[in-house]
Amino acid sequence: MVYSGRGKCQKRKRDSNVPLQVVDCTPLQLWAWWNDMGLLQQGIIFKYLGFLTRIMQVEPKRDVIEALLSFWDPTNNVFHFSNFEMTPTLEEIVGFTGFRVRLHHQRGISINKFFQHLNICKVREESLDKGWISLQYWYDRYGREDKFKKFRRTLNSKGSFETWKEDRCFAFMVAFLRTMISPRRGGKINIRLAGVVNVLIEKNNYTIVPMILADIYRALTVCQKGKRFFEGCNILLQLWIVEHFYRPPTVARFIQDWSDYITSHAKRVEKNRCPEGVNA
Repeated sequence: MVYSGRGKCQKRKRDSNVPLQVVDCTPLQLWAWWNDMGLLQQGIIFKYLGFLTRIMQVEPKRDVIEALLSFWDPTNNVFHFSNFEMTPTLEEIVGFTGFRVRLHHQRGISINKFFQHLNICKVREESLDKGWISLQYWYDRYGREDKFKKFRRTLNSKGSFETWKEDRCFAFMVAFLRTMISPRRGGKINIRLAGVVNVLIEKNNYTIVPMILADIYRALTVCQKGKRFFEGCNILLQLWIVEHFYRPPTVARFIQDWSDYITSHAKRVEKNRCPEGVNA
C-alpha cells in the first residue's frame, strides 16, 4: 500500500516561538521506507501494528492538542469540561488500531540484546552508548533494498537477503513507534523499543496499547506544567477528541473488529467543525 502523503513534510527549521511542539508530520525517511517495502513486508508489519501505521496519513492539528491542555485534570487523568468529564480509554485505542484486547506490560532491553534482535554487529556509536539511535542511522541500513549490499558486512544476517528483509520489518516497527507513537525531541529512537517490538512478535497476547495511553496521559500532564514537547501520540489523541465533538449520522463503535477507523476518520468528520476556540 502506497500512502497518499497527507502527513508528509519536508525537513524544515523548527519555530522556537511555538508554545507546544508535537509530531506535526511524518519524516520523509519513514515515508520512503514504508513505500519501498511493498505489500508483503507491509503485511508483516500490519500483523503486529494493526492499523496504527495509518496515522502517517493524518494531518496533525497542533492547535487541538494545545486547546485540550487547559482542560486536563492530571490528578484524575480526565478532561474536565463545564459539566462533564471524559478521557481516552484502553478500549477506544484498541478500537482505533485493531489490536488484540489482552493487555500486558513490556520491558526494555540492554544494548547487547538490541544488537541481537536486529542482527547488527556491535559498532562504536556514541549515541548507542547513551541508549538511542537516529532515524537516519536506521534508514541508511534498512530503508531501501540496495542498502543490504552496502551494509551487509556490519549485519549478522549471514549474507541472507531474506533474513535482512525480516530484520528490516523489525527495524521499521522500532523506528515508527518512537517517531510517531512515543516521540522524543530530536527524533531520538530509544533502543528499548526493540524490546517492545520483540515482545509483540514473540508473544501473541501482548499489545502496546497501555504504553500508548500511558504516554499520552504523561505528556498531557508534563506539558500542562510547561514542557514544550508532547512525548505522546498526539495524532491518536486528536482523532479521539474530534470523534467525540461532532454529531455523526452513525456512531463508530470502536471495537476490535478490524475496521480501519483511522483512515475512515476523515470521511466521518469532513463536515464537522472543531470545538469553539480551536483554530485547526
